[in-house]
Amino acid sequence: MKPATWRLPLTLYTTLALALVLMLLPMPEWAEPWRPHWLALALAYWTLALPERCGLAHAWILGLCLDTLQDRLLGHSAFVLTLLAWLVLHEHRRLRMYSFMHQSLLLGIALAVIPLATGWLRGLTGHPPHVYNTLPAAFSTLLLWPLAFIVLRDLRRRASR
Repeated sequence: MKPATWRLPLTLYTTLALALVLMLLPMPEWAEPWRPHWLALALAYWTLALPERCGLAHAWILGLCLDTLQDRLLGHSAFVLTLLAWLVLHEHRRLRMYSFMHQSLLLGIALAVIPLATGWLRGLTGHPPHVYNTLPAAFSTLLLWPLAFIVLRDLRRRASR
């Protein structure tokens, strides 16, 4: 029996929308610097797992949505997420061959692009870079990668049945 063709795209878009909502939820002021980049986690997973279905266009559109909803400079998150998606797409064949721990380390390096690109863009717009303020968020995102990978892989497998 052929699996329903609508389940996998529905799962992909639902998890990306949920990640976008998680980015908008309020957090206590003391925890705000540690807010994981949920959208980057979901985007990195889907770009790695299904590069033919989720790529640069998804990253750009989701980034524009995030910029609009967070009242940021339009294109800021779009650029950062597109850069992350490009890195994962560029190396996805190689990343898939590595062990889970090696893959986590390399994706952690790719996720570290977010605070660096954010600091660079802030510097270009005349604001102080504040790269050190974004490092806790990058660290918490890296720590959540194994859990996000396992949960999203399970959802993808269930949707593919």
